[in-house]
Amino acid sequence: MIARKISDVRKFMSGFLIGNMLDNFRLAEAVITTFCTFTIDGRLEKRFFGETDAQPENAKSRGPADLVSWKDVREHCFDLIRGKHTPLFFRFVFFSSAESASALLRQNGLAIPEDQIPGLCLNLRYSGTELYLTTGTSHRTFTMDKTVDKIWDEYVDAFLKKAGIEAAPAE
Repeated sequence: MIARKISDVRKFMSGFLIGNMLDNFRLAEAVITTFCTFTIDGRLEKRFFGETDAQPENAKSRGPADLVSWKDVREHCFDLIRGKHTPLFFRFVFFSSAESASALLRQNGLAIPEDQIPGLCLNLRYSGTELYLTTGTSHRTFTMDKTVDKIWDEYVDAFLKKAGIEAAPAE
């Protein structure tokens, strides 16, 4: 797990809410406090969609894919956050898609079954002036091996750098 303080909050927020920087991630949970607190459970409600309705691309998947895609809910969150005043607080919990997680593990020579690593996580936390990003991993079974954690942390640092986002280790 790593924790990073985002140096340029405005630039990050632009890529996060207006751009497509995190569109490949799944949203597990969002809590946004403006004039009141809004809570979003990212579990996809498949019952909402009828037989003839177009369903989100991940509606028939399992695992983290049971979570709504960030690109499908980003605009709603943006509507809650934008305005004259900055939010008092927000927290977002994201998971990498199963496909992206599997590809990352394969690229690094790890032959771990997809169902053994259900979550490569990103957490965003804003408290009025400061924005922090932390990583995390979840495993189905206990392991002392931190290889997956290290690979994920390195990927996130490279991801931020590629996006032009400056982030320093959190104190």
